[in-house]
Amino acid sequence: MKPDSTPHDIFAKAAFRNPLVYRPFIREHTPAELFGHIDRSKIEVMPVGFPLSNPLQAADIVLRAPLLNGSGWVYWLLEVQASRDSNMALRLLLYKMEILKYHLQSEQGRYDSKPPMILTTVIYMGLHNWHPSTLDPFAPLDASLRDMARAAFVGDADCQCQADRFGSCL
Repeated sequence: MKPDSTPHDIFAKAAFRNPLVYRPFIREHTPAELFGHIDRSKIEVMPVGFPLSNPLQAADIVLRAPLLNGSGWVYWLLEVQASRDSNMALRLLLYKMEILKYHLQSEQGRYDSKPPMILTTVIYMGLHNWHPSTLDPFAPLDASLRDMARAAFVGDADCQCQADRFGSCL
């Protein structure tokens, strides 16, 4: 289990396991156009140490719920911070990728091809101001490269196919 290094961590992790705390939080921090589509009766707090295989690097709090029409899932990733972390954006990205991997592999081992929506909130309780750009993994790049790097990271892959004896390209 990830060590609780501060009273903030201990408090937040205990509090967000309680529906009286997480339900109003979800209502406040979920886009209105999404909130009405969530099956709020099935909100689930994921186990401590989720989703990483190394619990020392696990996310603080992960909640999830299905959408009402069965068309997908939404996850809430909550990270509690008492100090600034220059690697926070990369940590959140790692946590999101682990959640995505977990979801796509599913508990039953079958492949679910619908990626979930993952909403992220950092609950910062530190003494010093924290500029929002700290949560952008591409912030350190020169402004002229930042948008290109973002697009390359989440954009379409350049897939090329060489037809061979196994078949043809679609």
